Amino acid sequence: MYLVHFLFILFVVVYPVSHCAFSQTDPYLRINHLIYSAYYPDAIKLCDSIIKTDPDYPKPYTFKALAQWWQWISDQRNPYYPEQLYETLQTAKEVAENYYEKNENDANAYLFLGGTYGYL
Repeated sequence: MYLVHFLFILFVVVYPVSHCAFSQTDPYLRINHLIYSAYYPDAIKLCDSIIKTDPDYPKPYTFKALAQWWQWISDQRNPYYPEQLYETLQTAKEVAENYYEKNENDANAYLFLGGTYGYL
């Protein structure tokens, strides 16, 4: 289980850096900086704003789940965090499955769907 979490975190860190321009205008790079600077609520808000503009793409849901996971790990006393994370992962799974059905030749479809299943 720890290996799945490690690989998922590695994917979320390495994938945006290797596939995006090094620009502050890239929202996913910004989310990475917010998460690893421990600004979890800001990262979640940014994910929510991306979800509003493109609700059918699974990447912002996956990043939101990652931010919530780190938020929960940093404060395990809050009983709301696991419920919130599970709800986000369920939504991410549904969006990733729908995206996969429409885009079977897109590697991102496999990546996000597998990452979501790894956390569930």
